Amino acid sequence: MDRNDSKWSKMFQERLGDELRLSLEQHDMTTTALAKKVGISQAQISRLECGKQGFRSSTFWKICAALPGISPSQVVSVAEKFVYDAQAKEIKATAAAS
Repeated sequence: MDRNDSKWSKMFQERLGDELRLSLEQHDMTTTALAKKVGISQAQISRLECGKQGFRSSTFWKICAALPGISPSQVVSVAEKFVYDAQAKEIKATAAAS
């Protein structure tokens, strides 16, 4: 994985964390309550929320299942679009500078 791939991967993880934070707020749920529902530590939920740790697919599915109305595909789609838009802006800026 080159440096650029790592940059986009990190951005994707951070965006997933943002979506997690928004979902917790929408459901008026704490990271502690979610951690209990999912069966992981509150510290791990916090690391996921901050984008400091990547999501395992099994953990991601458990989190989505614990938050009513949250579709895994919807969350991934939002994060992918965010990264795609950021990549497009960078490409346009690079092209304009050339």
